[in-house]
Amino acid sequence: SLSDDSRYLRGGPVAQRIIASVREDAAIATAEGFAPKLISITVGDTAAVDVYVRNQRAKAALAGIGFEERRFA
Repeated sequence: SLSDDSRYLRGGPVAQRIIASVREDAAIATAEGFAPKLISITVGDTAAVDVYVRNQRAKAALAGIGFEERRFA
C-alpha cells in the first residue's frame, strides 16, 4: 500500500523540521542584532495572490521571522 512505502515523502513532518530549523537560526540571528524578515512583493490584484501572501505571512510567523508585504498595481 502507498502508506507502507517509505519511498513516498510525507510533506508535513518535513515542513515542520524545516520551519523549526529556520526558527532556531532566526533566533540566533536576532540575538546577534540581525532580525530576519521575509518581504513579499506582489504585482496586480488577484484572489490567488492573497492566499499565497497569507500563507507566507503564517509561515514567517511560525518560523519566528518578520514579514512585510509590498503591493504594486
